[in-house]
Amino acid sequence: AVPFQSRWLLYVMHFCFAFVSRMWDMGVVLLVADLTNNSLFFVALANLFGSLAITFLMPSIGRYLDTTDRLESTSKALFLKVLAVSVVYVGCAGTGSVPREDADDIPFFIMYVLPIFCAIAAVTFKTITTAVEKDWIVVLSAKDTAWLAETNSVMTQIDLGCSSVAPAVTGFLFGTFT
Repeated sequence: AVPFQSRWLLYVMHFCFAFVSRMWDMGVVLLVADLTNNSLFFVALANLFGSLAITFLMPSIGRYLDTTDRLESTSKALFLKVLAVSVVYVGCAGTGSVPREDADDIPFFIMYVLPIFCAIAAVTFKTITTAVEKDWIVVLSAKDTAWLAETNSVMTQIDLGCSSVAPAVTGFLFGTFT
C-alpha cells in the first residue's frame, strides 16, 4: 500500500483545526475576563472544568472511538463542539460586563453555565484530535514510518505556529470589535 499522497490537504485541515482551537482558548480568556471585570477566577474555573472533563471523560471516549465509525464519531464531536462554542459566545454576548461597583454580582451564565460548556468544548476538541489525528494519520501512512515521522513533524510545526499566531489574531480581533 502507498501512503496518502495529498498530504497538503491533511496539513490544511490540521492548520484550520489548530488555529480555531487556539483562538477558542484565547477568546474564552478574553471574553470572560472582560465580562467579570478582569477577574481571572472564572477564567481559571472554566479551564479547570475543561481539564477535569478531559482527564475523566477521555478514557471512555477513547473506548467509544475504538468501537465506532471514525467519521460518525467525528461528526458528532464536531456538532457538539459547534454547539458548545456557540452557546459560550452567545451567552457571553448576552451577559454584558459586570459593573465595577458590584463585581460580586456575577451573572448566572458565567457562574454555572460557562464552565460546563467550556468543558464540553474542551472534550470535543480533544475527541476530534484523537479521532482524526491519532488514528487516521497512522492509517494514511500505510505503515511507512518515514512518511509518518515527516507528517507528524510538519503537524507539530503547524501546532507551534498556530500557538504563536492565533492568540495575537484573537487579541487583535477582540480589541478591534469590543
